[in-house]
Parts: sequence; structure tokens; C-alpha cells
Amino acid sequence: MTAALRKQLEAVRTTLYLLFNEGYSSRKADEVIRKDLCTEAMRCAKIIAEHKAVADPANQALLALMCLHASRFNSRSSDHHEIIVLEEQNRDLWDRELIGVGYYYLNMASSGKSLTRYHLEAAIAAEHCKASKYSNTNWQQLLQWYNLLVEIDGSPVILLNRSLVIHCMGETEKAIQAILSIPGIDLLINLDPQYSAVLGFLYMKLSNKIRAKDYLQKALAITDSTAEKHLLQSRIDQLSSKN
Repeated sequence: MTAALRKQLEAVRTTLYLLFNEGYSSRKADEVIRKDLCTEAMRCAKIIAEHKAVADPANQALLALMCLHASRFNSRSSDHHEIIVLEEQNRDLWDRELIGVGYYYLNMASSGKSLTRYHLEAAIAAEHCKASKYSNTNWQQLLQWYNLLVEIDGSPVILLNRSLVIHCMGETEKAIQAILSIPGIDLLINLDPQYSAVLGFLYMKLSNKIRAKDYLQKALAITDSTAEKHLLQSRIDQLSSKN
């Protein structure tokens, strides 16, 4: 494969990755998941994963990642289009056949010498799928995957997700400090609701009602998603109901 083709292929992968992510966590006000975008991204990813002319383990890793995430579609929202967080999802609704397909392509991707962000993100998704229930999740292994991923992509969202793993390992205060140490966090908190929403959630876990409510209200004020608004408001109400 020529250098020019490799560069073009990387651009294609990035485009498909972003397309799938937009569908998986839709920014539309009235939709939690846009399955049409995810399905199209997966269709195109399957083409490049199986086409001999552009054979590359990164292509297979990308498709594996998509399959593993898509396997959880039916558990991520309620019949009323409300967000169901990972801890509360019914794992019986996860598509085991699609998980198997994801494992298959991830195994194919391991044949190469390169380790891409797609390999690591697929490995993270696979780790979640391996756990029979949330409490059985191997958080130590997930942290190791995230540590490797940060070396490739130390973007704020990756650092945010890594901090949640730290929380799940029982180190909530350390997780909060990790978020507050993200470069540009002050600006991110005011522009992107996920940062203040996570901080609010973590302060809830520490029973710090004042800071939790402050961050949750900040997230509520800037999100456009109806489903996110409902989740955030339910957490604020939960705080208000506690004496």
C-alpha cells in the first residue's frame, strides 16, 4: 500500500469513526441514538475491513469497535427515549451475536504489528462486553487500556473517560482531580455538558450536594439534548430530596 493511499485510508477511517460517534451519542435534541448514521458507518467500515486492496488491521479494529458498541443499542435508552447509563443497563438486551462479530474482527486486527486508537477503544468496549454484570467489570484492565490510549490520544474526552474508570476503582476524589487537571477544563465545562455532568455525578458520590448541584445545573443549562436534560434534572431532584 502506498503512502498516499494510507493517508487517504486514515482520513476515511476518521470520517467513519466520527459518523458512528455522532449516531451513537446523537446531538439532536430529540434522539439518543441515530441508528441510521451508525448503520451507514458500519456498512462502509465493513467494506474497507474486508477489501483486499486496502487490507489493514486498523480497519478491522474500527469495525470491531462499532460492532461492540452497536451491540448495546437496545439497552441504552428506555421506551420513552430516556438515557440508561451503563451501570443500569439490562445486559440481557445486549446483542450477543453482534458482540461475537466484534470479537471476530478484533481478533483479525491483532494480526498486525500496529496498535492504533481503534484497537485500544475496541479492547475497552470488549472488556465491558465480557462482564456479566457491571460489578464484575475488570476496571484494572480498563485502566491499563486507557493508559495506553492516552499515549496515542490524550484528548479531553479520553481523559474524562479514564477518570470514570478511576472512580469505579474506588478513587472518586482522585478521579475528580484528574478531570480538573484536563488542559482547558474551565472552558470545556462551560462549552460541553459532559464535563460538568460527570463532575456533578462524582460529587454526588462523595455526598457533596452543593458542588454536585452546581455542576449538574451547569450541564443542564448548556445541553441541547432532551434525554440529557431529563437525566440531569432527575439527579438534581435526587439531591433536593435528600436531607
